[in-house]
Amino acid sequence: MIKNPANVGPPPKSSSLPDYVYGNLRDDIFGLRLLPGDQVTETDIAAYFDVSRTPVREALQRLQRDGLMQGYVRGGWKVVPVDFKRYEDMYEMRRIIELHAVTRLCRDDATIDQSLIDDLQKIWCCPVSERQVDGLQVASLDEAFHQTLVRATGNLEMATTFDRLTD
Repeated sequence: MIKNPANVGPPPKSSSLPDYVYGNLRDDIFGLRLLPGDQVTETDIAAYFDVSRTPVREALQRLQRDGLMQGYVRGGWKVVPVDFKRYEDMYEMRRIIELHAVTRLCRDDATIDQSLIDDLQKIWCCPVSERQVDGLQVASLDEAFHQTLVRATGNLEMATTFDRLTD
């Protein structure tokens, strides 16, 4: 069962049940409330989140695709050990995409979505008095900066790939 549960409330109306379960389980894994080797069942998770097993199964399958969970016969699931090599590889891919994005944006003939560039300036070019001090908020703004940088190239496929790597 999930240890030291986070404050799990009802799913927001803007979120699908599988997304809700996925996000909370992912947070539990990264928050070390679910540790590598911990075993859970679809039934336990469904009861914990007060949802049916269908959204739970969808969320667990997505976590499995992300390399965070491993499914077994009869609905058993286990949190997998962290694969540092995989994360290093994904980080290298992110660097390549961002370098390409910056290079592309700096070309003389680049078509740039100026509104996105303006968004970047709002994120990072603000007076000292308006700077965020909350670490989670800064991390969120940093992620938004990098995603916006890639989106500004206008290459939707590159942005989608970048979002998958980031997620």
